[in-house]
Amino acid sequence: MRPVLLATATLLLASLTFQLGRRFESQAAERELVSDAASAAAVAPAADHPAAPTHSEAVPPAPKAPATRAPIERPDGLWHRKRELSAPAAATESDLDALGYSGAYEASSGLSGALTHLPDEVAPGLTLYSTGHGNSVHLIDSDGSPAHVWRLDYDELFPDPLEFPVAKEHRHFVRRAYPLSNGDLIALFEYIGIARVDRDGRRLWAHPKGYHHDFKIQEDGTIVTLGSSALFVEAAEERYSTTHFKRGIADADVVFLAPDGTETRRFSVMDALYHSDFVAFMGHLPNENADVFHANSIDVIDAAVAAHHPAFDEGDLLVSLRTPGALIAIDPETERVKWLGQGSWRMQHQATALANGNILMMDNRGGNPNAPLRFNRSRALEWNPSEQTIEWQFPPRGVDLQFYTHVLGYVERLGNGNTLITESTQGHLVEVTPSGRIAWEYRSPYRAGENEELVTTLMGARRIAREHLPFLNE
Repeated sequence: MRPVLLATATLLLASLTFQLGRRFESQAAERELVSDAASAAAVAPAADHPAAPTHSEAVPPAPKAPATRAPIERPDGLWHRKRELSAPAAATESDLDALGYSGAYEASSGLSGALTHLPDEVAPGLTLYSTGHGNSVHLIDSDGSPAHVWRLDYDELFPDPLEFPVAKEHRHFVRRAYPLSNGDLIALFEYIGIARVDRDGRRLWAHPKGYHHDFKIQEDGTIVTLGSSALFVEAAEERYSTTHFKRGIADADVVFLAPDGTETRRFSVMDALYHSDFVAFMGHLPNENADVFHANSIDVIDAAVAAHHPAFDEGDLLVSLRTPGALIAIDPETERVKWLGQGSWRMQHQATALANGNILMMDNRGGNPNAPLRFNRSRALEWNPSEQTIEWQFPPRGVDLQFYTHVLGYVERLGNGNTLITESTQGHLVEVTPSGRIAWEYRSPYRAGENEELVTTLMGARRIAREHLPFLNE
């Protein structure tokens, strides 16, 4: 009877748990979005996206009521307050010149689109990104001009009713996407599912199974992604006898899909940890939080990476666990954790194994979203798991740039050694050289609010060689 009950309740409880987690992030973002009561939230028209309907002004507080700041209404999706950029006192003019800004840092605060600082050092290719609104995925050239846009119809892909509740905001953006050579696009909708559309955004297949955050496509077309499941307190303590749980937990799953999106296998991250040499780590999980793992990225270790690290083998899976601030490597054959690493990062995103054996990630640094933006900092860092040392970071040590995203974020090491970084909540992409000089940047043109004080979130950007996308020449 217990397995039947768990099977029936798993999707609902898992979904509700993640809704609460997302609600917490949304509330934090809402506090960022606070403005005066007269603010409105009309999307600034853009050439390649239809304008959103204008929203009415917020109602001011009644006379003599305690002074409050009303959150501004905003279009559907994910929007955050755009900070006013300025060169911090700690960053001298020579610091900024050394980074490649040459005075453009302050000037860029009111700009949108692409800005090339070091044209001879920009990695070739097209940049793919998805926005926090409109269910669109964009492919742009280095000058910001569109090479292709996929517009997806959520209702066509995932018609109601689904078997689990869906956060409203998740219906309006693509969390992760990757184009195929013929123009088809694999797209993941956060905590909803994964779909394939053609170059015109038409549905080829879609599977609403609650997949989330990230996916990788292997050479044989297999898709590896993340899922979730739930256990009530009694079931969790019965299953994992060495750990005491204060409440039901949301487990993370590693999921394998066939090239047509059909699920072929999944296993529990909690099981993989419990049956490994790292079982003692379970005693350090923050079990007052139902979302004990919050797995937020997955990568496949290749032969080049494995050659640099004795703990890794080709085909192992590198998974980022945001809540405990840990990275784990899992053997997909034994379904056991074989390596676990922690460092000075906090609330990290997008851990990626590099060919030199190091791990690249966005270190959100656990910043407080309630504090003024000028007090928060994030960084992209490259970490050596063998030596337990930070080999590289941006912003560079000693240069205090206003670079911060309290959630999300994405990093990619490019072919020429540069790093493409997504400062998600500021709608900002930046490509930096190994020395930390800024070669190229892009600011989202999508703004909202009476004074365009909001910017749409950028979910993550990748650089793709044009020759890998021959459909663009048809």
